[in-house]
Amino acid sequence: SNQSYQISVRAIGRLTDPKEFDNIILKTGTDGTLVRLRDVGRAELGAEDYSSLLRFDGHDAVGIAVTQLPGANALDVDKAAKVELLRLSKNFPPGLKYAVAFDTTEVIGESIRDVLFTLLEAILLVVLVIYIFLQDWRSTFIPAITIPVSLIGTFIFIKVLGFSINTLTLFGITLATGLVVDDAIVVIENVERHIVEGITEPHNAASVAMKEVAGAVIATSLVLVAVFVPVALFPGTTGILFRQFALTIAFSVAISAFNALTLTPALSAIFLGHHRERTQAWFFRMFNKTFEAGANAYHKSLHKVLVWKYAALLVFAVTLGFAFWLYVHIPQGFIPEDDQGYLMVIIQTPQGASLEYTSAVCSEVEKVVSKDQDVSGAFTVVGFGFSGSAPNRAIIFLNLREFRLRKGRVHTGAAIVERLRPPLFGITDGLAIDRKSTRLNSSHLGI
Repeated sequence: SNQSYQISVRAIGRLTDPKEFDNIILKTGTDGTLVRLRDVGRAELGAEDYSSLLRFDGHDAVGIAVTQLPGANALDVDKAAKVELLRLSKNFPPGLKYAVAFDTTEVIGESIRDVLFTLLEAILLVVLVIYIFLQDWRSTFIPAITIPVSLIGTFIFIKVLGFSINTLTLFGITLATGLVVDDAIVVIENVERHIVEGITEPHNAASVAMKEVAGAVIATSLVLVAVFVPVALFPGTTGILFRQFALTIAFSVAISAFNALTLTPALSAIFLGHHRERTQAWFFRMFNKTFEAGANAYHKSLHKVLVWKYAALLVFAVTLGFAFWLYVHIPQGFIPEDDQGYLMVIIQTPQGASLEYTSAVCSEVEKVVSKDQDVSGAFTVVGFGFSGSAPNRAIIFLNLREFRLRKGRVHTGAAIVERLRPPLFGITDGLAIDRKSTRLNSSHLGI
């Protein structure tokens, strides 16, 4: 080789800045002039794929969907994701912000709070009813003790079986609140009856009473358990949904039966003491008179029913037929529709419409929904639909205000849907599709 010099050249392997792309040489003229990319066009930082676009409240956005794995706790996933976003946001470049477009776990937290409040109400009502009928704080205290004992024991079984404290288990515990005291009340009333009738020693009264009602307590509890346990064995989605609910009630009833056979007679022997005449307040005197009058009226009506037994059977048959008619004609559903804290607007423009055309229709929709005070944000996905991806399809997720700020029927998800339908159907650039929600956790609007 006749090469006299060796020159080292350092070439940039990968371009990382739009300005570097602007300097790419496209052509070299015969006179040595260079035609670069910036001479015929421009380079800018854009998306990798232009088959869809996302907006949040009218601004360009990048969407990140977070879904839980099977068996994961939705509330834990939601909390961990928000903590991680907060950590990452500290290193975001200037001008970049994050926001939660819509959160499906808000309704879970709200439901749990409502069920806990309902559970507290149920406990207070059960204790109040027991006190009104037994009319003695000692007698009321004993079955009231069985409520926390049975419910805490049920939580132990929930933990052992790997269940979570969700709306179904809490709903089962709420229903079980009224069931767990029944056995204890039967035991207490029988112990008190023996004390009044002359067995002055409470321990002996409790022993005699348990010999009489132990079999009945076991039998009634087994019947209740036999009702709910088969529900947990249902196959398919029905079994998955109601397994935790059914087993929660079954465990609580079983524990209450154990309490009625062990704890209740022991507490009765300690707290009831000897029989003593008590001065009744005016409320209890009035209640007892009303209750006794109702019992007498019921007793007399039974005699009349036995006299006109064929007429009674006819009324019973008519009642069954009416119940069947209601069952046939009342609308049925897998799960009742409920306010989930967000809505979905499904958009479909004419076949062959471009992404820009569909995006323009979405902008009109965003203007309409932004005027509603109960809509806090709109997350738009253009080029995507549940039936597949296409430029003429889009979905807008409407995030509603917090539940505590939407009190009253006019602020429910169903009311918002009815308010938005007329102006949305007035948009003529898209195909109007009026369809009810078919998903478990959303309400649909269609244009």
